[in-house]
Amino acid sequence: LGGAVAFHLAMYAQQQRLPLAGVIVENTFTGISEMVDHLMPLIAPFKSLVLRIKWDSLSIVPTLYAPVLFLAGARDELVPHSHMIRLYKASTSSKLRKMHVVKDGTHNETWMQGGEEYWSAIRSFLTLAARQTSLSSDAAQHQRADGTRLNPTMTSNISSGSSIPIMPSNILNIAQESMRTSNTTTIPAPDKKEL
Repeated sequence: LGGAVAFHLAMYAQQQRLPLAGVIVENTFTGISEMVDHLMPLIAPFKSLVLRIKWDSLSIVPTLYAPVLFLAGARDELVPHSHMIRLYKASTSSKLRKMHVVKDGTHNETWMQGGEEYWSAIRSFLTLAARQTSLSSDAAQHQRADGTRLNPTMTSNISSGSSIPIMPSNILNIAQESMRTSNTTTIPAPDKKEL
């Protein structure tokens, strides 16, 4: 569910006015309902009884403004290639949308079949997306959709022009305290037979 989750998180980030540099998905389905039709046609008539989460990416993609890269294996044996094409065509609001198709790419091996062109497509997209999403430090960027202020660590990160949240300044203290706490409990070493 990687691509569906990515689209839902992107929608959430957009609604909350959180910074988002872009979305990269690979061999993603349009929605669970259509996957049931494709993979389990005998169960398809009963899907309304069992499907609780729709993961309907096709309804989310047209609303996203963030840059989106669609990486598709033309020989995907699990998710029909047509799903990726439909998602790409539906991505009409995106500031930047790109599609890279790997001719012999399968569902799990598109990255291997794609070779250097695959990685080049990702690097190129990241460069373009970074240019597209250079964030200003105006007040609107420091507020969520509901008008509340963003976390100070996020705000300072936005001001720096990065859309990747930074770690809280006390993360090392938290980690050290965690280590001290876990070091007080002694766990016996396993016997050589157990290894």
